[in-house]
Amino acid sequence: MQIVIFRNVIGEQRHGMERYSDELLACMPENVKGFTIAAKKFPFIRHYFHKECLYPKICRQNQTDINHISDQSYAGLLKYLNPQKTVLTCHDLIPLDFPGETSFLGRKRYWKNLRFLPRAFRIIAVSEFTKRSIIRNFNYTEDKIQVIHQGVSQKFRVLNKKETLREKYSLFGKTVLHVGTSFPRKKVELILELIRRKKDTIFLKVGAFSKVQELFIHKHSLKERIRQYENIDEETLIELYNLADVLLMPSSVVGFGFPVLEAMAWGCPVI
Repeated sequence: MQIVIFRNVIGEQRHGMERYSDELLACMPENVKGFTIAAKKFPFIRHYFHKECLYPKICRQNQTDINHISDQSYAGLLKYLNPQKTVLTCHDLIPLDFPGETSFLGRKRYWKNLRFLPRAFRIIAVSEFTKRSIIRNFNYTEDKIQVIHQGVSQKFRVLNKKETLREKYSLFGKTVLHVGTSFPRKKVELILELIRRKKDTIFLKVGAFSKVQELFIHKHSLKERIRQYENIDEETLIELYNLADVLLMPSSVVGFGFPVLEAMAWGCPVI
């Protein structure tokens, strides 16, 4: 029996989804393969043309005995794959549950793919929260949804060299860490307000700030007490978890909260 995991288009920059696929494939036997395509850099449309036009047509020729779509935003592949042989992992349905955070065009594009989600033979939900969201948004049988929580591999460990890392990154004093996107539901503004009040604290941000947050940083002259890291490698992320005093994740809602699990695996306290 051959199994293929249909991954995100290379270049889409959905790091959480990429890590999920990486971890799955690292634990699977040889009969499980990953498949994707690389997006060339076209003006404006970026990876969307590859994700929504090329990839669906190519996937048909690459399906096997069992197909696994690793990201719900690729549910449109179910239009071309045999649904009776296809399983899909759903991480969250945030654009449906909180439409105000997504542009009109983004919601239309998301729904264009998500409307095929009920075709899947089985759905893996990464949390009970996500399972309830699937049931709420789609007419999908509850007993065909299996909750399988995410995990981290054994290579993610406590390094026991915090002082060495502080010297490497020139970070002395209190440090707080946030990993992930900066959508309104993530409430990164709460951390920025903390930094504004706590003059002796450094904010380590893995990911981008929103325009509103950048204006706040500029208005209150916080740039000198913020270290921002984007598109970093895995080893750097491990080191940041190990040197930070605490991970702050004040999100109002998440599908699972992978950085929380990562931080605990690396020995970083979580709030």
